[in-house]
Amino acid sequence: MFPKKHSFSYSYLFVGIPIGWHGSVRSLLSADLEDCFTATEKTKASLKQQHSWFNVEAADYLERGRHGLGLKGKLDLYLKSQNEDPEDYAHAYLITAPKFLGYSFNPVSFWYLYTEQKELKAMILEVNNTFDERRMYFLKNQDDVSISKDPVSPNDKSIDEGCDIPDKSASAEFYRTNQSSATFANQWAKDFHVSPFNSRKGSYTLKACDPFFPEMSGRGSVNNAITLSSSKDHIKLVARVFSTQDSIDPSSLNDWERLKFVAAWWWVGFVTFPRIVREAGKLFFRRKLHVWYRPEVLKDSIGRRETADERIIEKCFRDFLRSHVENSNLDMPLKYTSAISIGPNVNDEIFHPKSLRNRNPTSNTDTTEESITFKITTPLFYALIALDPNPATILSSSVQPSSSHPPSFHTSHPAIFASLFSPSQFSVPPSLESSASTATSTDPTPATSRLSWSLLARLRRNPHPLDQHSTRLPPALKRQYRTTVLKLFFSNTFFFGFPIIVDVFIVAVKLALCYLYASTLLDAFESWRMHAIAGSTDGRASGIAPYRTAAVGGALWMDMLGLMGIHIWRLLSTGLGFVL
Repeated sequence: MFPKKHSFSYSYLFVGIPIGWHGSVRSLLSADLEDCFTATEKTKASLKQQHSWFNVEAADYLERGRHGLGLKGKLDLYLKSQNEDPEDYAHAYLITAPKFLGYSFNPVSFWYLYTEQKELKAMILEVNNTFDERRMYFLKNQDDVSISKDPVSPNDKSIDEGCDIPDKSASAEFYRTNQSSATFANQWAKDFHVSPFNSRKGSYTLKACDPFFPEMSGRGSVNNAITLSSSKDHIKLVARVFSTQDSIDPSSLNDWERLKFVAAWWWVGFVTFPRIVREAGKLFFRRKLHVWYRPEVLKDSIGRRETADERIIEKCFRDFLRSHVENSNLDMPLKYTSAISIGPNVNDEIFHPKSLRNRNPTSNTDTTEESITFKITTPLFYALIALDPNPATILSSSVQPSSSHPPSFHTSHPAIFASLFSPSQFSVPPSLESSASTATSTDPTPATSRLSWSLLARLRRNPHPLDQHSTRLPPALKRQYRTTVLKLFFSNTFFFGFPIIVDVFIVAVKLALCYLYASTLLDAFESWRMHAIAGSTDGRASGIAPYRTAAVGGALWMDMLGLMGIHIWRLLSTGLGFVL
């Protein structure tokens, strides 16, 4: 690695999946079961999948939230997003690290795309970083890609020395001719944060061998090298993955061979991430490399998975955005792409202004008309928009090149989008007290609802449009929104911006209260038992019942008052917006 030399190598397990195939092979490997079986076959398929040690699921690849399509359907959808015709790539293979017992970490997966004549014409590199972010690169073969000699000289044969061709009996001329056809190369600009020791600038170069050459009849040997060059064309990093032995057909293994295979490779997926952390520690503590802090992903990348809190805020924001666009004077619809993984084609929704619908009644069904794209690139956007004291500013100013706000979304028409959320167009909501008064009798806890709004009013500097809009949401979603926003405020104020610490704190309080009230209950029972025994003895002598004495009655009342404390705490916690 430039400017410090550092190298390492680890064992790794790859599987090759022909796209379009789904099933299970001798309980060792399964693929595409969940998304490709009908409802009546799902039970049988799930049983098969549970008995497969290694599996590949379509939900883990390409766009998130596109479930029910299978690997083939998701690949076709991605190709169309790249303005490619899926019919041009009749055959495809996915080479990736499989899941073992439901877990895997895939730094990179390789999609090999072949024509009808079974020639490798394109590849997709699906790159995942340790922050749960993803970038897919669609690459076509280039003939003029060249890089300088690798700074690291591995002992094994490099790609520049040639790819393996099964037909060794052919003439030397035939071998040289087919050697170039078996090699894939491409160079492209880097725009995705992978390592904290490299910036997002520079370029990548891929040199790969067709693992199934010729005509998809090869042995499946992997030999790919990725070179990272700086913006000044200095080679900084060379990463290579290659086969150390011939590929294995799982259907050809007997029971003993399958058992040995699982015993030899089950652990590899679990140590991939710890290995990365180990090497990062060496580079930081020993090599003293500079650390680049992670920027938010760009529009062509996929952000991390959302949290439950961000999912709740997104529901409110989506409804708010729909209402705001419909009541605007836009001359074109707005296409909203959520960063939340919802389902097949549900992430995208088009909102039409009422003025546009009045002029063109068919605009609701016209999917070819020009629209303003509004794509959320990271779920962090929803927390930012809910906590920012002036959301109109973050929406209108973030589209400017000189904006200090993180690029958490992208729009195709920055000027029009900025005007949509300008102070003159963005309605200022009434005070939170007025908003709270709109709570109807459908809210089962109107008193605590008003208390929540009062608390939000004290926490915020200005009235917030999402707060005002949430009063028109269903009662359950309205309570979830208040709970989430209050939790985010408390986490930023007291818990270093980590909402999970608030959750842990609430669980700890619950456990403490359970222990307190269980102890109170036991003490009350023991007090009653002891007084009952004493009263039974005295009663036979004097005829006085123990429960009629003031001392016993007072003790029991104090114990019962302690038991009622849990209901008092629940009332207070609900007033704070937490549903305990």
